[in-house]
Amino acid sequence: MSTGETLDPTAALGYASTRGYDQIVAHLLPYTKTAAAPNLVTLLERMVCRAAVLGYVKQVSLFIDYGADPNAAPDNITPLQHATRNGHTSLVHCLLSNGKVDVDSKTGTDTDKPILLAVRKGYEPVAQRLLAAHADLNCLTMDGSKRTPLYLAAEHGHKAIVHHLLAAEDPAHRVLDNQSSSGTSPLIIACMKEYSEIAKLLLDTDASVKLCDSNGHTALYHTLRPGSENLAMQILERVSSVDEIKDIGDIFLRAAYLGFITIIRRCLDAGALQDRALLTGYSDREAYGRKALHGAAFKGRYHIVRLLLSLGADVDPQDSMDLTPLALAAEAGEADIVELLLAYSADARLKTTEGETIVSRVAKVSEDSSRHASVVKMLLDAGTDPMRLTITRGMPYTGLRPWESSRLSRPSYGIPPLTLSLLEVAELLISAGADPLGLDIDGWLPTHLASQSGNIALLELLWERNPESLEARANDGRTIIHFGLPNPESIRWLLGHQADGNGRDNTGCTPLMTAAIEGLDDAVHNLLDSGCSASTVQETAKITALHFAGKSDGVHVGRALLKNNPEILSYKDAANLSALHLAICSRSTDFVVMLLDEFYSKADKTCLRDLSAVGSDDGETPLISAVRRGHEGVVRRLVMLGAETEYRDKRADSALLEAVSGSNVTLEMLRALLDPNVPNHAKFNAGGGARGKFNTALSAAAFGGYDDIARFLLELPDSKADPNIPAGHFANALSAAVRSQTYELVTPLLEADTNVNATDIQGRSAFHIAAHRGAWDTIPLSGELRSFLSILADEEMDWDIEIKDSHGWTPLHWACRHNNSLDIVEALVQCGADFKHVTEEGWSPENISATHGALNIFDYVEQNLMPVEVSSFEDSTRKTDSDGREKKSRHRRWKT
Repeated sequence: MSTGETLDPTAALGYASTRGYDQIVAHLLPYTKTAAAPNLVTLLERMVCRAAVLGYVKQVSLFIDYGADPNAAPDNITPLQHATRNGHTSLVHCLLSNGKVDVDSKTGTDTDKPILLAVRKGYEPVAQRLLAAHADLNCLTMDGSKRTPLYLAAEHGHKAIVHHLLAAEDPAHRVLDNQSSSGTSPLIIACMKEYSEIAKLLLDTDASVKLCDSNGHTALYHTLRPGSENLAMQILERVSSVDEIKDIGDIFLRAAYLGFITIIRRCLDAGALQDRALLTGYSDREAYGRKALHGAAFKGRYHIVRLLLSLGADVDPQDSMDLTPLALAAEAGEADIVELLLAYSADARLKTTEGETIVSRVAKVSEDSSRHASVVKMLLDAGTDPMRLTITRGMPYTGLRPWESSRLSRPSYGIPPLTLSLLEVAELLISAGADPLGLDIDGWLPTHLASQSGNIALLELLWERNPESLEARANDGRTIIHFGLPNPESIRWLLGHQADGNGRDNTGCTPLMTAAIEGLDDAVHNLLDSGCSASTVQETAKITALHFAGKSDGVHVGRALLKNNPEILSYKDAANLSALHLAICSRSTDFVVMLLDEFYSKADKTCLRDLSAVGSDDGETPLISAVRRGHEGVVRRLVMLGAETEYRDKRADSALLEAVSGSNVTLEMLRALLDPNVPNHAKFNAGGGARGKFNTALSAAAFGGYDDIARFLLELPDSKADPNIPAGHFANALSAAVRSQTYELVTPLLEADTNVNATDIQGRSAFHIAAHRGAWDTIPLSGELRSFLSILADEEMDWDIEIKDSHGWTPLHWACRHNNSLDIVEALVQCGADFKHVTEEGWSPENISATHGALNIFDYVEQNLMPVEVSSFEDSTRKTDSDGREKKSRHRRWKT
C-alpha cells in the first residue's frame, strides 16, 4: 500500500465479527466509524443482525453503542427475533434490558413474533423473559392458521411454558379458548396430541369443553383412546348434561368400542329415557353405519353389551354390510357375548343381502378352531342351516386354459360353510348335518378347497367320512391334486392316499402340466417322485409339461422334467414347436440357455434336428425366431450347435435377412450369424427366395437406411458382400440406397464397383429413382441429389445421365413431373441431361411439366430450350400399329 493511502476496515470488521473475535471488533469499530461514515448506520444494522443470529452478546452491545438501531430489520427480521429463534437466552435478556427494544418486533414482518418463536421451539427461559417484558399473548402465527402462543405450547407439548402462559394471561383478554383456523382450541389440540398433563392444566383453568373443531368434534371425542378413561371422565364432569356436548353420539360409540364403561354409564344415567334411546340407536355413517352394540360386541366388551341390552337396545341392528352384533361377535370368537345376544333372542339365521350366513362367516375366519368351535355350536343349536351356501362378491371360476391364466385361486363364491372350516368346526358342521360331498355352485367339494388351502386335518376328516371324495372332480374337470398344487403338504398327503396324479381337467392338462406353467417346483418334484408321467401330452395343442415350463421360463422345473425323461426334449406340439422353440417365442431366455448349454450341447444328431425344425404356423426355425426377438446370445449358441442358417420362412426371410430388416438390427447379431469360425455360418450373398422383398442382406440394409450395417457387410475381412446382386424390386444395392435416401452409402457402394447404370425390370436406374424421389422431400433431396451426381463425377464413373427406363423415360423426364423439383432439374441439366429427348410415347420434358402443372419447371424449360419440332399433345399420346390402327398405351393414364 502506497504512502498516504487509507485502508477500509469494513471487510476486516465483518470477518472478525463472523468469527466471534470481540476484541478485534471493538478495536476496529472506531476506524470503521470514520471510514464508513456515510453508510455507517446501514453497516451497523446489518452487523447487529448477523451477531444476533450467532448469539454474540458483546458484539450486539457494541454495535448498538455505536449507533445501531436495536429494532433494525434489514432483512425484515429484528435482532430480537434472530436471538429468540436460535435460543440465545443471554442475548434476549441483553436486548430486552436495553429499554428501546420492541418486545413484539413489529418491524420484523418476515417471521412470527418473538414469543411465538420461543414457544414453538420450547425455549422456556427465553419465553419467561419475553413474558416478563409483557409480550403480546394475543398475537397469531403468520401462516394463516391463527395459532396463539398458548396454542403452540399445547400443540408441541411444552407443559412448563403452558403453565407460564396461563399465569401471565390477562383476565380481561383471555386467549384460553381461542380457536385456530381449523376450529381447534388449545384443549382440543392437547387432547389430539395425547398431552394429558397439559389438558389437565387447561381444564383446571376452566378451558371450555364444549367447543368443536371443523369436523364437529369436541376435546372429549379426541381424548377417547386406550388408557385415557380418567381424563375423559374429568372432561365429562365439566358439563351438567351430556346434551351440552354436540358430538355425544360419536363419543358414545367410541366409548363402547374402547370398553369405557364409566363413560357409557355417565351418558346413560344423566339422560332421560328418550335420550338413552337416541344414544343406543345412534350409528356412525363413516364406520359402516354401526351402533354402540356393534362395537362393543365385536371388541368383546361384555359388560357394555349387557348394559345396552338391559336398557332396551335393539339386539339385531344391521350395519351397511347387513352384519348384526351377533355376526361380529361370532366372527371375533366372543363366545360369552354370542351366548348373551342369543339369550336376548338375537337371530342366528339372519344373512346378508348377498346370502352370507353368520356360521359361514365364522367358518371362513376360524383360524383358531377351538376358540370359534363353541360359537359355531351355539349358532347351530340356534337353528342355523349348516348347508346354506355363502355367496360373496366376485365372479365364478370360468375354467381358463392353464397357459392363459392362473388356475390356483378364485374369490369365494357359492361355498358351503364346511368348505371353509378347520377341523373342530368342521366336525360340528358334519354332526349338525352338513354333507361332506356337498357341492358349491362351481361343483367344488370341501375336499377341493381343503386341498387348496393345505388344510390337512380337514382332508383327513373328510377322507375318513367319504374316501371317494378324493376322486371327485370340479365342474372344470380338475382333480383334488390340481387344487392342492400350491401346497406341498397337500400333494404329499394326497399322493400317499392314492389320489390320481395323472388325471386331466377339461382342457386336457394334468396336475404336472399345471404345476409347470405355475412354476411350482416342489409340486413338480412330488408328482415326478410319485410316478406321474412327464411325457403325457395335452391332447389339443399336443403340449407337454416341458413346453409349459418353457413358456413360464421355469428353469428348475425344466431340469426336473428332463432328468425324469430326457426324451421329451424333442417332443413337438401341434405347431411342430419343440419346448426350445416355444420358449424362444415366449422370450424365456434363461430356460432356452439352460436347454442349449445343458442338454442340446450333449445331444446326438437326431436331437439336434430340433434346432432347425420348422414351425407350421409361420415357417420359422428356432434361429429365425431368436433373431426376430433380439436374443443375440441364443442366436450365437444355435449357430455354434449347427442350426440351419439358410432356411427361409413363409416371408422368404432367412435368419440373416431378418437380422437386417427386422426390428432388432444390431451389428452383434450379424457377427453371430456371420462368424467365419463356425462352419454353417450364414451366407451374406444368399438370395431371399422367390417371394423375397430383398435378395441379399446388403440390399436390405441399404433399403432400410442402416448405413453401419451396409458398411459392415461391404468390409467383411474374408470376402465382401456383392452390391450388384438385384435388390428385390431394385436393380442393385445402390438403387435401394437412393430409394431410402441413404446417400452416405453411395461412395462405399461405388468403391465396391457397383454398376451405376444397372436397371431393374422396369428399366429404372439409380438416377430415375433419385429424380422421382425428389418430389417426396424436395428441399433436402435436391441438395443430396447434387451430391449424388457430384460423387459420380468425382469417381469418374462411366454413368449415363440419359439412361432410359422401359418406356423411354430419362431421369429428367421423371424430375419434370413435380413443380418443386426445379433444383433437381437444374442439377440434371448441369450434368448433361437434354431437354430434347422424348419418351417412347412422344413426351418431352416440356410436355410433362405442362401436363403435371409444374409451371416453374415449364418456364425453365422454355427459357433453355431451342425451338424444336414437337408433335401436338394429342398426337404425342398416340401410336399406331403395323395396320395403321391407333395403339393405346396401358401406362398412359399412370404417367399423366
